[in-house]
Amino acid sequence: MGRKTGDKSRYNKLRLKRLARRLGMRALRKDLQAKADSGGAAPASRPS
Repeated sequence: MGRKTGDKSRYNKLRLKRLARRLGMRALRKDLQAKADSGGAAPASRPS
């Protein structure tokens, strides 16, 4: 691979960020679902 280590690290950072965002979204959704199931009010920042 003729890729510089700097490019690779930047690519890895982007991939990690994307992965983290996807996981975060899933966790957020699960949290909202749990709140809705328990009868709690969902945060106003994320209307569903």
